[in-house]
Amino acid sequence: MIFTKDKFKTFISLCGFIKNYCDDLHIKNAKIHQKSNNSLFVIDCDLSSIFNDDINEFRLSNLQSKINMLSVFTDADNISLTCDDKSYYIDDGISKLELRIPQDTILTNRYDEQLITSYNPETLMLTYNLDNSILKKIRKISDITSSQNIDFHISSERAYAILTDTAKNVTMTVFEMPYNGKLAITDAYTLKLNNICFLNIPPKTESNLAIYYDESSNIATTLVNIKFDDELYIDIYQRTRVR
Repeated sequence: MIFTKDKFKTFISLCGFIKNYCDDLHIKNAKIHQKSNNSLFVIDCDLSSIFNDDINEFRLSNLQSKINMLSVFTDADNISLTCDDKSYYIDDGISKLELRIPQDTILTNRYDEQLITSYNPETLMLTYNLDNSILKKIRKISDITSSQNIDFHISSERAYAILTDTAKNVTMTVFEMPYNGKLAITDAYTLKLNNICFLNIPPKTESNLAIYYDESSNIATTLVNIKFDDELYIDIYQRTRVR
């Protein structure tokens, strides 16, 4: 298969994002569906806009080091990716890089169709556009306070997100808004999200947060959707219990 310069840069950028969550990358049939190292998140992405049927499966262990190697080809106009039974070959017409294919059994992060990401759209509790200004605030305050979580408080009238330090000496309301969900709720709910899914969003990308609530299981499914280019999106799922 052949990458254009722009598509290859998009792929490297995507890998750079995923390395914040996963040590390995496993693509099957142009799709990523794998858990993060800490098992808190499911990473889901359809790569059919840049991957074709020539490569049915693509596995990279030690993702950070592989990104460093692959990035040497980002100046080429076209990059080919081929494989045989033992290795992948990346070639820009001048240089060729061979990477041995790792066994999927050694990967910490593997493609897994059984990972749960389903939700009922009618159970939407909150949707919010994560613009660069909001993300900058989350990164800065989280860094200063060493906070690892954001608390979301949702009632039938309003929804707001709060960042605080462990000692609760510093508290910031990240945003507050009228309730905009589809789900009819009578009680006020609180849920705690790990904020890594916000801290690693690349600057100047379009991203959106949505929270869905299954009342029968008392579990909220959080979806952070990030647009990498006109055809490539990545979804970060997190499931958490609601209080």
